[in-house]
Amino acid sequence: MPTLNKPTSDHDRIILLDNIVLTGNQDNLAGDNLVDQATLDAITNFLPGFKTAEINVKAKAEIKITQVQEKGDSIRMVEINCRDTWEGVKRRKVRLNLPDVYLTYYELPLDGKVPKIDSDGDWLKTLRNIIEGDARAVAAGYPATSDPTAAEMQTVYDNGMDEFDDVARADREHDQAQAAIAELRPKADEFINEVYDQLMFNTRKMDKASQRRVARTYGYRYDYSPGEPPEEVPAAPDLAVEFVRPDMTVSCNEVETAAAYQFVYSEDDINWTELYIGKNNSYTYQPPVGRRVYRVRAENEYGYGDWSEEVEYTVEEVPE
Repeated sequence: MPTLNKPTSDHDRIILLDNIVLTGNQDNLAGDNLVDQATLDAITNFLPGFKTAEINVKAKAEIKITQVQEKGDSIRMVEINCRDTWEGVKRRKVRLNLPDVYLTYYELPLDGKVPKIDSDGDWLKTLRNIIEGDARAVAAGYPATSDPTAAEMQTVYDNGMDEFDDVARADREHDQAQAAIAELRPKADEFINEVYDQLMFNTRKMDKASQRRVARTYGYRYDYSPGEPPEEVPAAPDLAVEFVRPDMTVSCNEVETAAAYQFVYSEDDINWTELYIGKNNSYTYQPPVGRRVYRVRAENEYGYGDWSEEVEYTVEEVPE
């Protein structure tokens, strides 16, 4: 017996809710009122905030990754400055016949053995102590380190501290973004469950397979037990977009078992509008100036398959 496979990711929740709104509005206009219009309107009002929250999570995650990489680069520079300083002061000690205590100004033991440092924070602390130790060494009459200089080390240290703070801030902002979408997620699941219940109730006189076919047209998916023959929906098409002024042609490959194709577009990555639905796997029209994102899906007797990958195209204004 096929079992309903509800979306578990926010991205899949958004795709399903988009499909519900698109298909539900079309069915209601055609008189097939399988989902209450009030429910569709509520989902329409809910989706922009949910999409914005998901986009924000992704954006904050990307910022966090970038900051972690930059922090790693800065800590490597901190480590290089520490090691270069140690090599320099050990050579200087031998060359100038300085006492062993000279090494201690630079976080080295009397025997000159390089310490084992494991954490980023300890590397920063070590470089700070080296900078402060160099000032004490100069005050005691020893020559200042020169490769790198104290000023160069200070710049590296300051950058390392800044990156440390940036990572902490990015981590907090990412957590806040995740918390924000977590507050919206139960409402998304509530809509998904509510629409499914309405579909099952309004198609209750159909056989179970027909009910599943209707649910698939709204974007719902089913899992099958091992060995159970699936009710196959079409595969996702490959979308192509070609613009030869003034005509735009959106097309896809012929998908096996497909009886119809649905092309849609969005101008804001949030709201989708149907461009064409029918037996043809291509559609030509004259688009307005501006950016549009296109996608297509195929339909057969069991319902709609997955959407294609999105393709973006911007029609530039013709210079006068």
